[in-house]
Amino acid sequence: MDGVQGTAQARARLDHLMDRRRRAKRMSWQELCRQAGMTYTNLKRIRRNQSSISWRAQEQLEKALDWKPGSIQRNIGDGDDPIELDIRDTRPPELSPADRIRYEALKDLLGVTRLTPRILARLREDLDQEMTRRGAARVTTDDDASHEDSDD
Repeated sequence: MDGVQGTAQARARLDHLMDRRRRAKRMSWQELCRQAGMTYTNLKRIRRNQSSISWRAQEQLEKALDWKPGSIQRNIGDGDDPIELDIRDTRPPELSPADRIRYEALKDLLGVTRLTPRILARLREDLDQEMTRRGAARVTTDDDASHEDSDD
């Protein structure tokens, strides 16, 4: 069997728990899909018990929802609540007005609604690789520059 079907009652409960968790994380269903690497249509089929949940989809959803691995299987099989891990804060930090403009411009350039830690990490890795390719030793941040200018 490729995945887990579960009873209609178990799947409805899973849908409720996923909804509760994504709200606690301040995520839309679409953002959950992006973080889990699946389409909204596929997630909707899973939520409505119209499709079994593959092992890969379970792992991706658990990771996106910050649930301990195996939580979906636990819920569907035994009716137990998922084991919740600490919620990673995906809200942007408090920014200065100038940094807020930069943040909004970067979101627009990347075509995303918010910059999650995963997106920021991937962006930094891509930037570091590009800088290495171009022969730059490292990227200097504003914080680095402010320490250098502190003699003024």
